[in-house]
Amino acid sequence: MPINNQQLGSTALRFVKKKLRSVRNRVLSYKGSDAHASNKSGDAPAPKNWIDALDWKELETLLTLRRFDLSAEQVRRNFLLNAAFIDSSEPLKTVNWFVPHFEHIFAGINTIFRFAARLHEHHGLHSNIVIYDCAEANIASTREKIRRAFPVLEPNALFYSNSDECLNNVPAADACVATFWHSAYLISEVANTRSKFYFIQDYEPLFYEAGAIYGLAEATYRLGLLRIVNTPGLLEAIESLHGKGGVAFTPSVDRQLYFPAPVSLQGIGKIRIFFYGRPQTPRNGYMLGIEALRKVKETYNEKVEIITAGGEWDPKDYEAENVLTNLGVLADLKEVAALYRSCHIGLVFMFTKHPSYQPLEFMASGCSVVSNTNDATTWLLKHGENALLTEPTIKSVSEAIGSLIDNPQLRYKLAAQGLTSISAQDWNTTIDDVCHRAGIIRTTVKK
Repeated sequence: MPINNQQLGSTALRFVKKKLRSVRNRVLSYKGSDAHASNKSGDAPAPKNWIDALDWKELETLLTLRRFDLSAEQVRRNFLLNAAFIDSSEPLKTVNWFVPHFEHIFAGINTIFRFAARLHEHHGLHSNIVIYDCAEANIASTREKIRRAFPVLEPNALFYSNSDECLNNVPAADACVATFWHSAYLISEVANTRSKFYFIQDYEPLFYEAGAIYGLAEATYRLGLLRIVNTPGLLEAIESLHGKGGVAFTPSVDRQLYFPAPVSLQGIGKIRIFFYGRPQTPRNGYMLGIEALRKVKETYNEKVEIITAGGEWDPKDYEAENVLTNLGVLADLKEVAALYRSCHIGLVFMFTKHPSYQPLEFMASGCSVVSNTNDATTWLLKHGENALLTEPTIKSVSEAIGSLIDNPQLRYKLAAQGLTSISAQDWNTTIDDVCHRAGIIRTTVKK
């Protein structure tokens, strides 16, 4: 039976319509296209240009293929450039970090800025933040976000509205660092640099269904860029598919920010469950989580309180207003940490090759972790030892959560083991170590 608009939900509809308008406008503005020609023959004219007849997925594919179009010679130059860089011992002085426009400085964006700030402040590597797709209307607010979170980087933030403007104006640097698969293609076209790196924080082809865009994202691991990879599991997955090469780091946790609540408070009141799920992010398994949590709420009712955060959406659109409370996007990481610390169980799914930061932060905050079975996250998550790992079924997830509600001793055991599982190494040491191994830091690592 077809799903009507009411069933789909107003939030999802707004998202699809916005995406359709955005993609169509970008394709129609592509240089060389004559799709701007108007047709005034009636209310429902035949398409003037073949582009007008495409649906939004076809439009997105067309735009992406046209923009990320490298030749074999350009890829060969990447390999030759980096080979010469590896053979050289000359230290680096400048690094350009190519970052897509962002809404919030959380998770992966926060990690990129941590690295850039550390290199800039403590190792004398001038770090430019090159935001290559920022509309002019967003520059002031984005700059202010950088200033609040990483003030040392704000003067070095460079804004460009599109990749062509970026390529024509970006300053020379000893190293260019791609941070998303789009920017891997972008830096492959940069000529005024000595080296090209790829800062990889997930297996991004899995963000897409099988097709040309998936293929383009997958090909970035074969562009000859030097890999710096967030987690050993992700590096292992990439090397198994795309050849050896790269250095990995294990994410640190800011233990001054994330720490458990006092033991005296852990057994008081309802069992609080935090669920990290965002409807527009399929890799986090939102629908699986909410259906499992429905069953948990039906079974335990007032014994549990379920909270989610990380995205702006209305639980009523999913008839979940009596299941959980959505706190939306929190103001800062202090609020995030305080929320995790107030919860007993943390539920997070990741169906790509990175565990996300939530399990690490849950563990540091004293939560028991429930997540999905994933071969790429076994370096961290051990079933029955520091987490409960489930199959991606409603019953499997709800039963795992139920076992932690019914068995406080199991809950305490997993939380305690979780605390010992996370690295005691601080971020500064982590950054210095991996950048030294990658060849970005070429002098004695400063403490």
